Amino acid sequence: MSVTKKNKGLIVQFIMLMSLLAITPIGTYFWMKGGVDYRTERLSELKDFGKIADFKATDEKGMPFDTSNIIGKMALVMFMPENKAEAKKLMERIELVEYQMEEQLDQRKDMLFLFYTTSGDLVNYAKGLMVKENDKFIFVNVSLAEMSRIKSEAYNLKQAGGMGVMTKNPLVLADLKSKIRHYYDPMVNKDMGKLVEHMAMILPQDKDKDIVFRRESEK
Repeated sequence: MSVTKKNKGLIVQFIMLMSLLAITPIGTYFWMKGGVDYRTERLSELKDFGKIADFKATDEKGMPFDTSNIIGKMALVMFMPENKAEAKKLMERIELVEYQMEEQLDQRKDMLFLFYTTSGDLVNYAKGLMVKENDKFIFVNVSLAEMSRIKSEAYNLKQAGGMGVMTKNPLVLADLKSKIRHYYDPMVNKDMGKLVEHMAMILPQDKDKDIVFRRESEK
């Protein structure tokens, strides 16, 4: 991809980011600054949907990847569509979330973005989707049959429907104890705004570090 095309892609993503932030532009700021009622309301949205059940996959190095690899980490879990255009659109939404929280996630080792895919060529698959490499983005390969089983058994996606999240590929947020706390529709801005706030609430905060949103002047 040329530099010009990459720059255009970043501009488009930034515009999308601003639209996303318009839903809850200073929600987390109020939480950090003492908005007790707001924080309580958001915390009440985080449920205990049970622990992630055992699964087995293979990472881009051909090494086994399973539940032991996510112990002690907050995980945002995605199930990549087989359709490349849909997969690209989903990736753009996830990159917006990571971009918004980059200041908080930069040096952390207790957060990962886990992408399940049925693509065997994980290295080229990831390069084809991401604007830039990100060591917190983990792509793992599973068979079609295992993908179906993981959705049903490991992440119990039917619970998402009970919350009104009707997409067949919802995002799943798990805390540092591998408990599933919430489901989100990646194409619904309101859901994505909540996701960012929920992530900020689950991750232990550094004593001297506040939640900082990137503003337009920081582009």
